[in-house]
Amino acid sequence: MKTNEEIAHKSSHEFDQTTNSLKSTRLPFGNYLVNSRQHNQNHPALSDKKLILYDLKVERPELPFEFEESAWSRLQKAIHFIRHNQQQNLESLEMLYQLCESLCQNDRSEQLFERLYSECGNYISSQFEILSGNQEEGTKYLHIVHSLWNDYCHQTDQIRCLFSYLDRTYVVSNTAPGSIWNMAMNLFRENFGKYSIVWQKVLNIILDMIKEDRISGQVDETFLQLNIRMLIDLELYHSRFEHQMLVQTQQFYNEEGNYLISSIDIFDYLEHISTRVHQESTLRIKSYLDKSTKSQLQTVVEYELLTKRVEDILKKCFDYFQKLDTFQECDYDKCSLLYRLLQKVNQLEICSKYFTTFVKIKGSSILCSNDNIIDKMEKLSLFESQNDEIVDHSFEGDEQFVDGLKESTEYYLNLRENNTIKLLAKYMDQLLKSSSFSDGLLDKSIFLFRHLQAKDEFEALYKHDLAKRLILNMSNRNSEKLALTKMKKECGPGYTGKMEGMVKDIEQSIELMKEFYNNNSSQLNISVNLLTYGFWPSYPPVSISLPDIFIEAQNAYSQFYTSKFEKRILTWQNALGVCELNANFSKVLKIHTSIFVLLSNFFLIY
Repeated sequence: MKTNEEIAHKSSHEFDQTTNSLKSTRLPFGNYLVNSRQHNQNHPALSDKKLILYDLKVERPELPFEFEESAWSRLQKAIHFIRHNQQQNLESLEMLYQLCESLCQNDRSEQLFERLYSECGNYISSQFEILSGNQEEGTKYLHIVHSLWNDYCHQTDQIRCLFSYLDRTYVVSNTAPGSIWNMAMNLFRENFGKYSIVWQKVLNIILDMIKEDRISGQVDETFLQLNIRMLIDLELYHSRFEHQMLVQTQQFYNEEGNYLISSIDIFDYLEHISTRVHQESTLRIKSYLDKSTKSQLQTVVEYELLTKRVEDILKKCFDYFQKLDTFQECDYDKCSLLYRLLQKVNQLEICSKYFTTFVKIKGSSILCSNDNIIDKMEKLSLFESQNDEIVDHSFEGDEQFVDGLKESTEYYLNLRENNTIKLLAKYMDQLLKSSSFSDGLLDKSIFLFRHLQAKDEFEALYKHDLAKRLILNMSNRNSEKLALTKMKKECGPGYTGKMEGMVKDIEQSIELMKEFYNNNSSQLNISVNLLTYGFWPSYPPVSISLPDIFIEAQNAYSQFYTSKFEKRILTWQNALGVCELNANFSKVLKIHTSIFVLLSNFFLIY
């Protein structure tokens, strides 16, 4: 039995013999191994695991011409079986795939692709030739085209599987289509261009189906969607179909708009616009049209039904609003619908102009009506609240409508021929005299006051009426103070300062009269009001000859007053005095007397 050392020695000896043999044959690769071994023996620290491999090219034998023709004949036969739906007659798909692979590996890819392109082109051309002579019309014809398309796509997918090696190695990088599938789509699309009669019939049938859907909604949406998807796959949707569809849409809605705007109620027409926009931009896009068409389609519908008729629509809408005395909830909804539609087409500016005109005309008509003051103020107040509701909710607080409302309200309230100042002064005078006075009623008048431009003119009228109410004690002073407080809030303390001073004069006069009667006695029950000069309206002095009893009462009060306020000067305004005469008669008599005859109330200016 040999030891390990003997085996190693024998192996080394055999290797040396092999090395000598390689040297004698002088093979390049053998020389390299010998040199490498000797080098490693001389340098044991170096690794001997590195190996260099050379690219050994083997010349491929020339492919026989008969094989190329035979292989193509078998592939062509397989294509014919697929085209005629005779897949059961196909030979092994693996063998067909290997034939294609062999041709491609032997530099026959270009010739194979050209033959495949010609074969597919001849087939689809023959099919379109048949379609061009077909006499069917309508959806029957479209079903034939769609059946051809379905079969063509399915057959192309099978053919692509057979030629998948060609598709991956040659078509994707060396041809314009980039794939066999794209090549097939290009051929189908080119034949639509070549046979214009076929394309025109398909286009017209699809457009007729869309029109029928708009009129009755009774179409097969699924079938319509499949045909439009065919156009999208063939890249004909945007290039040749979309424009024609938009032109037809424009014509359809132009005719519909012309008819409906003159035959139905204007707000029914607005509802119709809203429905049509929803149908075109949402329902048809979801059902069969491409989503990229949405914007253009919606624009066409809105322009034909709304934008180009916006003047007629706004005129009819605001003519209707003009005739209303009171807005109902449905009327606010109508305003809201109008606003939302015009907002979509950027026509709110012209709507704002119509709205301001409406407010001016309607407000002026209320002010110039023959109604009494109370009814006018009720209508104006209602009109103001309606306008606020329209702007805040129906028009969503849009600034241009807010500004328009303010401008138009100020316009009609400040027209001189509308006499708003006199109306307001008279209304407030009646309101403050009335026993049914309330804060809510006062707010109605403050609405008008807020928009008055000639507030100084109103102040003069209001002060005159206020003086009369205070002197004759015809109103509640708390009500007077409340009214002045609201005006003060609108215009500041400078506006109401003098009028507030008038109220204080009356309150102080009452306190002085109590003090006067506590210290003096008089045969007459007199009541003297102290009117501060500058607060009250100016009154021209009137000379009156008073009876002695009146003079005595007047002197008594003057003495009382000067004892309290030594530096103040009293000027009696007897022309402002009023008297109350009580008499008992055996029978009813009518007494007419002048205010200058009997005086028991005296008025002063100091």
